[in-house]
Amino acid sequence: LVYVHGGSVRQLMAVDEHGAARPLLDDRRAFGHPRYSPDGGRIAFDIQSAQGTDIWVYDLAARTLQRLTNNAINDRPEWTPDGRKVLYSSNRSGIHYGLWLQAADGSAPADSIYADANIIREGVVLPDGHQVIFREDTRDNGRDILMLPLDGARTAVPLLTTPADELMPRVSPDGKWLTYVSDESGQYEVYVR
Repeated sequence: LVYVHGGSVRQLMAVDEHGAARPLLDDRRAFGHPRYSPDGGRIAFDIQSAQGTDIWVYDLAARTLQRLTNNAINDRPEWTPDGRKVLYSSNRSGIHYGLWLQAADGSAPADSIYADANIIREGVVLPDGHQVIFREDTRDNGRDILMLPLDGARTAVPLLTTPADELMPRVSPDGKWLTYVSDESGQYEVYVR
C-alpha cells in the first residue's frame, strides 16, 4: 500500500503486508494520488506547487524521480495495464479538465485523448487497455461515469448518468466489476456493479 500522510505538506509512505509504514522519500511536499505501476516497480503521483500541479514518477529500485508534466494542473495519475503510459486529468488546453495519456518514461509528449465542454476527471484504463472509464462533471446532472474506447472513434458512452453523483470509478483486475461512489441513498456510499 502506498499513501500520503499529513496536511497540505505530506510525506509519501509505503506500508508492507505486516503493517509497517516507512517513508519512500524524505521530501515533504503536497503529494497526492499515489498509484503503483502494474509491476510494482514505480509510483506515479501528483505534486502541487505555486506554479500548478504536476505528475511525477518515482522508480523504487533506482530511487529516482522523473517529472512528466510542467504546466497547468495535471493530477490523478493512473497507469495503463502494461505500465508503459500514465493517464491523468489536465486543464492544460483551457479552463476545463480533459484526459491525457503520456509515456511513463517521458520519452514522448502527452496526447489529449478526450475533452469536451464538461470537466473530465478520474480516468481509469480498463485491464484490456482499449477503454477508459472516467467521471464527467455536468451542470445539470451532477457527476456521471462514462466509458471511452481508445481505438477508433473516441465517442464517450454513458454508464451511470442519474440525478445522483457518481464518482471515483475503479475496475476489477478481470474487467468484470465496476466500483464507484454515489450519493443516491442520501449519503456517499460505495457501490459495485
